[in-house]
Amino acid sequence: LSYMDLSFNNFTGPMTSFGMAKNLTHLDLSHNHLSGIISSSHFEGLQNLVNIDLSYNSFTGSIPSSLFPLPLLQQIQLSNNQFSQLDEFINVSSSILDTLDLRSNNLSGPFPTSIFYLSSLSILQLSSNKFTGSVQLNKFFELKNLTALDLSYNSLSLNENFDPSFSSKIRILKLASCNLKTFPGFLRNLSTLATLDLSNNQIQGMVPNWIWKLDNLNISRNLLTGFEGPLQNFTSNFVFLDLHHNKLEGPIP
Repeated sequence: LSYMDLSFNNFTGPMTSFGMAKNLTHLDLSHNHLSGIISSSHFEGLQNLVNIDLSYNSFTGSIPSSLFPLPLLQQIQLSNNQFSQLDEFINVSSSILDTLDLRSNNLSGPFPTSIFYLSSLSILQLSSNKFTGSVQLNKFFELKNLTALDLSYNSLSLNENFDPSFSSKIRILKLASCNLKTFPGFLRNLSTLATLDLSNNQIQGMVPNWIWKLDNLNISRNLLTGFEGPLQNFTSNFVFLDLHHNKLEGPIP
């Protein structure tokens, strides 16, 4: 057995062990009613696993660190569960993991810094959890393959400390409800950025001109009062703009 898809059913109870299926590459149990704790032993021997999707269930406890060193694993999708902790992991220097989706869980405590050792990450989604403390934004952009980052709706404070010459492939950046008071300065230099969500912060002042180079922009629920200058430099791909619940005044541009 190498491919197992049992998604969108009504399976209940704990997840069984698949250790006997040594050739398993894809495991999809998403959108069921599975629950309980997943132990490290669940993944022993699954050295060929490429993709695991357990999203939209009711799993609790810690996300086992034994997942991350699996040598061929490329995607971990665990969103919309009730996991409470992400264990720190080691021995991931050769990891080829490109997608880590942990959205909408109950993950708490300081930001798990071992994520920064996953050098192949392209998509990192951590929104709607309970992470706390301060995080250096530049650490994320040291992940050279990162194209999408979502830290929204946690209890994080984000700090900037960028080398002016830094480069990034980031296309999607979501920092809603991240206690921001100003537009992060480094955003101006992200030439690949297409989608930006800074909603539900406390950003004051004017909307800067450089922001109109994007395709999708959500800066709703802030304290913005006006526009830096005439609206210009819209890209032909601009499709979504949300400015609701600010303090903008005067004529509509």
